[in-house]
Amino acid sequence: MTLKLWNIASASTEALSTTSTSQLRHKRMSQNSNYDVFSVAAGTSEVKLYQIGGKQAKTQESLHKITTLTKHSKEVLHVAFDGEHVASISKDQTFVLYKIEMQFGSSVAIV
Repeated sequence: MTLKLWNIASASTEALSTTSTSQLRHKRMSQNSNYDVFSVAAGTSEVKLYQIGGKQAKTQESLHKITTLTKHSKEVLHVAFDGEHVASISKDQTFVLYKIEMQFGSSVAIV
């Protein structure tokens, strides 16, 4: 699957950025309150966090993966993200709450 970043305020029909996730499908996505970081559950045991812009980005309009959360052993069924925490539920019958600390606008510490 491919994630595309669009500027809906623009008259352009071109995507600002395109990123391949190397997954066959995406099941769930959740954004933080600033709409610049979001989490994706793609039918695997992982949750991936992506950011728009930031220190690691080539431009402020580019999209890049900042980390992968890997505490589950089976497919993640749902993910929620509030900017400080990512919560995920999996087919392995576990609930995981990650504390996310954004540092310098783009790096992430998982607590």
